[in-house]
Amino acid sequence: MKEELKLIQYAGNPGKKFDLGFMSLENAKRVQRFHASFPMYRETPLTELKETAGAVTGFFASVYGEDRPVITIVEPNKADCVFRTAEAADGKLHFVTGEMNTIMARLACGEPCSIGWNVLRDYADNFISCPDYMAAQGMRILGSPVQGDPRVVSGESGAAAFGCVSEIMRDPKYADVRKKLGLNQDSRVLFFSTEGDTDQENYRSIVWDGAYPGDSKR
Repeated sequence: MKEELKLIQYAGNPGKKFDLGFMSLENAKRVQRFHASFPMYRETPLTELKETAGAVTGFFASVYGEDRPVITIVEPNKADCVFRTAEAADGKLHFVTGEMNTIMARLACGEPCSIGWNVLRDYADNFISCPDYMAAQGMRILGSPVQGDPRVVSGESGAAAFGCVSEIMRDPKYADVRKKLGLNQDSRVLFFSTEGDTDQENYRSIVWDGAYPGDSKR
């Protein structure tokens, strides 16, 4: 049976003000470039990945406050420690142990960052646990876009959020998830791709040879 996406919606603490002081200068500059070039809207879902999730979320919470975009955190389902922590909602960090056998190697971290979680707990809106085949689908779509769109070479971790949203938008069984996230044909979604084809052999296996296929019956 194919593994499925899981979604947790989180109340957070929208009225709490965020102090940008902890955020690294590198991450602040990175997101400021996006901020200067990308118009943001309150109803726009913002999808990002585990590596810089706390820093990016903190930036948008600081700049936009209660008008920040919807923030969704995407993790591999075999290393979804942040998702599990949000799901438990018991004030404790929850770890993933054992072999984290996911193609999203840069996201194969089983222990949440305590500082980052404090930010995500207060300001993130949604947490998604994503199977490998969705990341693979994201790599293929980005590498072979529709006419007029630029080609993006993105690795497994970098393409995870994009592939996840593409499945949510295209697969009828995720209609309820799509509704909960507020996604429709007019949505603007900002993705953070954190890597290129760092593992070129696996990249070609996925993009050229179709490894980790999606649901062909859709």
